Amino acid sequence: MPRRLAAAGLGDGRVILADSGNTLASHMGDEARSAIARAIAELGIQCRADSKITALDDDGGALAGGARIEADTVVWTAGMRANPVAEQLPIARDYLGRVEVDKFLRLDVMEGVFVAGDTTSAKVDGKHISVMSCQHSRPMGRIAGHNVVCHLHGQKPLALDIDDYVTCLDLGPWGAVITEGWEHQVVAEGAAAKEIKRTINCQRIYPPRSGDRRVNLDATTPVIQPAPRSID
Repeated sequence: MPRRLAAAGLGDGRVILADSGNTLASHMGDEARSAIARAIAELGIQCRADSKITALDDDGGALAGGARIEADTVVWTAGMRANPVAEQLPIARDYLGRVEVDKFLRLDVMEGVFVAGDTTSAKVDGKHISVMSCQHSRPMGRIAGHNVVCHLHGQKPLALDIDDYVTCLDLGPWGAVITEGWEHQVVAEGAAAKEIKRTINCQRIYPPRSGDRRVNLDATTPVIQPAPRSID
């Protein structure tokens, strides 16, 4: 937003980040929160914690407690939820609407049904639950597809096993921050991390673009790609 406002000749435009929680990026570690705070400060973004938006109108938003934020543009991020198709399955779902699967991405209660991606709650390393991101959805898709074929042909399926966890958070013109592990240890930040994020967003998450059927088939190989940690 700061960059777009400046490009539009509105360099003095005010950007306010309102969060209903009392800590920004509460799910990240201390190192990552520090980097995020520095990025926000350098970009001139104002932060308002404990600010729950209760209503929106043409001139901004009302907050719990009676306060208001006047704004020409409001971007509301209200979290994520699984595709409603999961509600058609006669089984329990978690708070995000996801269905639980076994290590082979199968539904225990329905024979021959496999689930992958953001609709799935799976233990990626035997103990940590998958997150709704390309990092877990992409390998789950490969392995689920492979296991469907194994099921049809009576072959042994592959178990989901992702022991590498990386978070790459885009922070606009400031750059990005990359963390490793479920404790979110920062391994890169700023411009270098931004290049890795661009590689992920513009190249890695897309299927092959050559149109070659052999290349497309090879891209479905059920392997766990190593997380990108450099621009090489």
